[in-house]
Amino acid sequence: MDLWYLHRLDPAVPVEETVGAMAEAVQAGKVRYLGLSEVSGRTVRAAHAVHPISAVQSEWSLWTRDPETGVLPVLRELGIGFVPFSPLGRGFLTGQIRTPEDFAPDDVRRTLPRFTGENFQRNLDLVEAVRGLASAKGITPGQLALAWLLAQGNDVAPIPGTKRTPVRGGVLAVPGRREPAGEPGRGRRHPDRRRPGGAGRRVPARRGRGGALQRRRAGHGRQVTAVTGATGAIGGAVVTQHPR
Repeated sequence: MDLWYLHRLDPAVPVEETVGAMAEAVQAGKVRYLGLSEVSGRTVRAAHAVHPISAVQSEWSLWTRDPETGVLPVLRELGIGFVPFSPLGRGFLTGQIRTPEDFAPDDVRRTLPRFTGENFQRNLDLVEAVRGLASAKGITPGQLALAWLLAQGNDVAPIPGTKRTPVRGGVLAVPGRREPAGEPGRGRRHPDRRRPGGAGRRVPARRGRGGALQRRRAGHGRQVTAVTGATGAIGGAVVTQHPR
């Protein structure tokens, strides 16, 4: 395995202990690199002191800006790559979602705060701002959202996901284009810096520990999250991603 992520930190187990267990798989030649997901800068430092961390995966997009203050500075100080998941705002930044009725009855987004109640309309207004910028450049809102992330640095590797071919084409059909960093009020900044993110929590408040992720014991009572799924690329290395 090229990259093994700890996808959810167990608050009952010190990260040093978990990463120490994962490092044993590296020493045994079963894993090449270790990664973390949705952790703080402080946790990254603690883990990195036990074994080098190669990548951190968290949600980052035009409407989820949390990593910019506490996590990204630490990653860049330590030379760790960043893998933004949901770079298209769980599909909202493509501009194709207009009403809550666009979601299938069993779509999990119906349960997320950003897609319900008054938050939906407030976030739709943000998407319209993105749509206006994208139209001026002759690209789609999704392409603009990805270009903005790619412009943040060569250490950023977004992982958009879709089940439908037309969506892939609409997002990825402009190879090599990046959002210019020098345009006033644009580039590396949100189109409206006074509104640095979407309205509402991005996920419901967590209940209990670990969610539905499968875990396995890794000796001496230490827990490690098992990683399965598709593969992508970061810095020339193959990345194993948890399904999203």
